[in-house]
Amino acid sequence: MRLASPQIAFAAFAVGLVLVLLVDVGIARIVGVPLMFAGILLGVAAIATPEFLAGDREQRHLLDGDNSRDRDQHAAGHEPGGE
Repeated sequence: MRLASPQIAFAAFAVGLVLVLLVDVGIARIVGVPLMFAGILLGVAAIATPEFLAGDREQRHLLDGDNSRDRDQHAAGHEPGGE
């Protein structure tokens, strides 16, 4: 199981938000604020995974056709259409 999954990020943020907004005890803010920051950071890490970004790249190829793949290969130093 990956540590940076979107479900864990959302859960950490939601628990921190509930603690900060609904519980009127000082310790709740001490625990809640770091949980909200952890949720944000885990969310960013979940989005920045190669699997997530590869899905975006595949969807872009389907929408744009083969031209964007050729541009990506050219930017990476490969010749378009060649292996």
